Amino acid sequence: MFATPAFPTHDPDHGAPIHPRHLGTVLVLGGSIAGLLAAAAVAPFADRVVVVERDPLPDQPGPRPGTPQAQQSHALLASGCAAIDELLPGASHDLVVLGAHKGDSAAEVHTFAGGGRLTATVAGADSLAVSRLMLEAYLRSRVRELAVVTLLDNTDVRGLRGELTMGRPRVSGAHIHDPGDQEGEDESLDADLVVDATGSPGRAAAWFAREGWDVPEHEAFAVGVRCATTHLARSSGDVGGRTGVLSLATRQTPRQGLALAQEDGAWTLTLTSYEDRPPPADPEGFRAFGHSVDAPEIGELLDTHEVLEPPRPYRLPHSTRRRIERTTLPSGYAVIGDALCSLDPNFRQGMSVAALQAVALHDELAQSGARDKRVDAYHRRAVAIVDQAWDMVVTAVHGIRGTGEGRSEKAFVSYVAAVQHGARSDPELARAFLRVVNMLDPPQALMRPGIVVRVAGAAAHLPPTHLPSVHLPVHLPKVPLPEVHLPSPPLPEILMPVQIAARRTKARRAARKGGRTAYKIKDQGSVS
Repeated sequence: MFATPAFPTHDPDHGAPIHPRHLGTVLVLGGSIAGLLAAAAVAPFADRVVVVERDPLPDQPGPRPGTPQAQQSHALLASGCAAIDELLPGASHDLVVLGAHKGDSAAEVHTFAGGGRLTATVAGADSLAVSRLMLEAYLRSRVRELAVVTLLDNTDVRGLRGELTMGRPRVSGAHIHDPGDQEGEDESLDADLVVDATGSPGRAAAWFAREGWDVPEHEAFAVGVRCATTHLARSSGDVGGRTGVLSLATRQTPRQGLALAQEDGAWTLTLTSYEDRPPPADPEGFRAFGHSVDAPEIGELLDTHEVLEPPRPYRLPHSTRRRIERTTLPSGYAVIGDALCSLDPNFRQGMSVAALQAVALHDELAQSGARDKRVDAYHRRAVAIVDQAWDMVVTAVHGIRGTGEGRSEKAFVSYVAAVQHGARSDPELARAFLRVVNMLDPPQALMRPGIVVRVAGAAAHLPPTHLPSVHLPVHLPKVPLPEVHLPSPPLPEILMPVQIAARRTKARRAARKGGRTAYKIKDQGSVS
């Protein structure tokens, strides 16, 4: 579907800060989005970077066997867009020139959350609607411009090579193999640092077990996602000239719809089911499913626009993560992207999480100090990024399924629903919610006093103009507030997660610093 793009060229050394190259060879295992961004992150500090990818890598946008999800709808959240621009200056501008669409998602995308349309606002959240195929091809072109980087495609990784150094295992390289050479022997590559961007937690677990290293705990959260994506013809006046429509699933409507403008002059349209049956593959069934989501624009697009291809199905039973914070990883090893955590694709977090982690890896390697300590510091930041995305997925899926572990978690699901309800009429609540969705602000931002006041006011049917701004001091104003009656659970129970989340965050940070866990969270939310 894509015309052959002429990718802009860049001088990677122009205006770039000069860093001491304290790494010899860095191996990046995996040449997808996370691997390419990792290569860009480590290149300023290495004499040589080798990206090893199992698939043949095309020069132009195109599918490949290792990324079956690539032809589903993709986008860069505002945080991910900014992160890629930080690693590769001018990237989002180049992609817009190539046909991608960049803009404040609060204004450019019609968002339906909690069953209703969020009011228009400005969130300072410039996301990028771009196909995965185009983004990956562009990143390959930029990374190939880096003098120290070599892309070694059509090459499989067979395992890691390790040794014991001062009582701690160290990764010293990897074993690779040409898949087309069935009788050939594995080749061993030496490295000062190996970055695991293989995308599958299971591969690293097998490698660790083979070497006798501690295997990080593997956690899975059932999401039960079944989706299907097609492309539609697009005209400039569609959906009021906006570049997207997002209809989030709810407990009442456990179905989701997303339409995004693409660089090929089409809409990519994805329908998702959180029920036992997937979106139908036949044209009439697919159209009827589109009409069943909350946003009417999804069904209208299917009614009035030519469908350019049959829907492509995709399924993800579980979101998974490696709990690397609960063990000691070998030195000389870093992990990024889906190799650390794979997320529900309907939240469009995966590429942005990888970009944020790549920036964190670059920033930590730029610091002075022992290399192993810098990599350990990177992992703490990478886990914190995953925590933010993971918590959003878990909260949203619990909201869709009407589940939750314990009273506080169920109450937090109810609180987020109250935020979404208030955001239908209150631009400041819509702004706060969409900044969290774009991973510009943490979920705790929804618990700021000003936001809590506005949520309570929305529940009491007060006009947003009668409420204080969200830019409040850290204490609640000493003014009488109206008596508020929220749907079950009542306000005190809804706000209980505010206290518990803050205390859990403090406990988690204390544990990551390697000290004693100073806080114990009790069921009632008390701390001792």
